[in-house]
Amino acid sequence: MLCLCYACAFAAVNLSQTSAAGVIHTLFPSVPGTASLSSASLNQMWADISSQYVFRNVSRSQVTVAAEQGIATMLENRYHDPFTLLLSPSGASGLSQELAGKRQGSVGMALSLACGKGQPCPVSGSADGLVIEDVLFAQPAYQAGIRNGDLLLAVNGEPVSRFGTTWPARLGSTAGHVDGPAGTTVRIEVRAGGSGGQIQDFTVTRRNLVIPSVYSKLFGRVLYMQVTGFDLNTAAEARAQLKSGIAAGATSYILDLRNNPGGYVLAAQALVSDFVPEYTHGKRNVVVVQRERMLAGQGQSTALSTVTTNVLPGAIATQGKVVVLVNGGTASAAEITTLALRDERGADVVGSRTYGKGSVQVSFSLPDGNVFHMTVARWFGPRGEGINFSGIQPGYPVKLPSPSDEFGLATQGAPAAADTQLQEALKLAVQGGSAG
Repeated sequence: MLCLCYACAFAAVNLSQTSAAGVIHTLFPSVPGTASLSSASLNQMWADISSQYVFRNVSRSQVTVAAEQGIATMLENRYHDPFTLLLSPSGASGLSQELAGKRQGSVGMALSLACGKGQPCPVSGSADGLVIEDVLFAQPAYQAGIRNGDLLLAVNGEPVSRFGTTWPARLGSTAGHVDGPAGTTVRIEVRAGGSGGQIQDFTVTRRNLVIPSVYSKLFGRVLYMQVTGFDLNTAAEARAQLKSGIAAGATSYILDLRNNPGGYVLAAQALVSDFVPEYTHGKRNVVVVQRERMLAGQGQSTALSTVTTNVLPGAIATQGKVVVLVNGGTASAAEITTLALRDERGADVVGSRTYGKGSVQVSFSLPDGNVFHMTVARWFGPRGEGINFSGIQPGYPVKLPSPSDEFGLATQGAPAAADTQLQEALKLAVQGGSAG
């Protein structure tokens, strides 16, 4: 499937046996002093449309989807929450497959929101398109000629601007247009290299892909590990490659989380627990603190519930320097991992400010088959640091001259020598330096 940059902790709550009013009440439970939404008003609007609207063939299902989308859009606009959105059945299925490490009928590329000249958006940016951020080596999109930094214009001749009413919504819907049965083809139109490039049209054959999320390489006695996401297999893959690297003589570690959109929090917990002991001087080490049901604008102390995720026993790499590489594409569970390793292991953080996604989403199945992907909590680092919208500022800020200078093992990338961020990380890993 198409990787979604806002991939996050994923759970499904089946509400298909409830009425529409029941769904609304379940999604927005009443608290003292509030009232539930008026299903009578919504039904009256539909009655007026069906009996009085100028066109008599208005679809009930389209009105239902519009109402659902309106609620999601209100939450996004009122509470600055771009991660609460409505997903089509195919979009939701694709997200769950992505978090399982599988891509059915995929072309092997990832998208993010684009701002300005086709560059990936910061959280506060105003999106105006979709940019291709990662093209997997030796997979259909790469073989066809699609490359990182290409601006996506259309799929099968239909402009991506028609895939939703907002760019985050279009990003969430695009997977359903690009993906399809394995062996079939899809036409993908791009502007090569961003806003100033030539328009190119590619015909790509979809395939069923099983994509690893962890890749590793030894640089002398420094084990470099690139983690591209936190899916169901990440914990096992990371631990196996970590053990192999240690057996081969690794004494320090670089964890490359650049352009990692996140995934399962439990996978992040497992990875952190490979490097951090369960206790330090009798204190239980923490991965992340999650706060739920807060009052908007009144801080984390107003949360009705707090859940602390602790480090698990069984660490295998508690000695030796750890360096974490991050950039603006490092989000969610990848940011959780970064803060936990920095705060509880003393890891150095190198690169550029991270994305700033400090929230957790749960997916609720709606009776019409759509899925409401809703923010249910904010998370905070072991020291109480919140990063929503602000991101993590590296202790060692290093600019990459160009996105094309980034080294990587999973997708097309530059030689290691051209990657200034990686070179700084290698220096720190060898020297054992530290910074806040």
